[in-house]
Amino acid sequence: MKEYQLGNDDPGLRNDYEWAVHHYDVGDWSGSGTGAAYKDGKLYVWDFGHCSCYGPLEAGPDEYDVESLDWDDLHTLSELDNDVRNKVQELLTN
Repeated sequence: MKEYQLGNDDPGLRNDYEWAVHHYDVGDWSGSGTGAAYKDGKLYVWDFGHCSCYGPLEAGPDEYDVESLDWDDLHTLSELDNDVRNKVQELLTN
């Protein structure tokens, strides 16, 4: 997996994606950030926000078919950190 780590910490994504982009930072009792991964025409999107009771992957990703993505209308994708969103758009258009 090609990984683009844009934040200070690694959220621990599995290695079975073609690529992953994430911005994740851990604080004393919590973590925050967003991320996306691509595999087989699907984009998986995470909100890594969590308290100390859970980890960044606890909620699981939202899944989108890349062929039907509308970057302006999808609320979850608009919530990606700008640096993550820009890198994902770059990777999907190249």
